[in-house]
Amino acid sequence: MNTFHCHSGRSHDDLEALPSSRNFSVKVPDCLLPRPPIIYQHIMLEDTAKIYWMVPIGENTDVFDVQFQEVVSNDSRMSLSEERGDLFSGIKACTFETGSLNPCSEYLFRVRGVNTNGEGEWSYPYRVVAEGEVDSQQSVDSGRFMINPKSRIQGRSKRS
Repeated sequence: MNTFHCHSGRSHDDLEALPSSRNFSVKVPDCLLPRPPIIYQHIMLEDTAKIYWMVPIGENTDVFDVQFQEVVSNDSRMSLSEERGDLFSGIKACTFETGSLNPCSEYLFRVRGVNTNGEGEWSYPYRVVAEGEVDSQQSVDSGRFMINPKSRIQGRSKRS
């Protein structure tokens, strides 16, 4: 549980009369949680995306969480739900790399900082497009069309 201490003007006896910490929770002030990182660039090589972010100056961040998911509809809100997508925790660098992305697909990434006080707010969703094209030659091994992804660098983020 995250707690903080402040001077409330109460005496020690008054504080002992309060219910135990199991009966209520204390909200950590937002000023103690990390502010959202800013995803500023990605590099796309074949089916692998590597994203880069920065944190506001002076931010107290221990590790990062990254969430991403494939976009299945062309929704103008570009939002990620907590229940969907892949979540990776405990990242110590300001980069994240993932492979096995589907060609001709769009993905949304977001990052949040975590410190001893808790999890900060998520960054704005960042769009990554895994481009590809269907090759006119069929694969001898699989009998299916081959997908040849193209490399693409895109350095802009979208606000939700």
